Amino acid sequence: MPENYKIHAPNSIPKSIELGQRLISTILDGGLIYNTDDAGQAIYRHNEIKLQAQGESSPIPDSSRAEIYWHEVAHWLMFMMQEDELRKNEAFCSRLGIYLQQIYNTMEI
Repeated sequence: MPENYKIHAPNSIPKSIELGQRLISTILDGGLIYNTDDAGQAIYRHNEIKLQAQGESSPIPDSSRAEIYWHEVAHWLMFMMQEDELRKNEAFCSRLGIYLQQIYNTMEI
């Protein structure tokens, strides 16, 4: 095995992550965008990140879905840190999510 190697494909989305004492699961929902007008949601009471599932009626590219996922992780980070103003700031969470995605996509072990 090479000295440095990636343990995942870029733009892949984790099935779950641990944050603090919580295990946060990723849920793909085929009707999310139609029921809520959102392609992603951080669901704090259920320890979930919901994403619009891929389908003919919602052709979201993998890179966009990954960007949405990391945006929701940013919301979760602010929630866990009790930073409610930042958690509600969509522009901040989008920027932080882009940096988190870049870290994930480029990390080597």
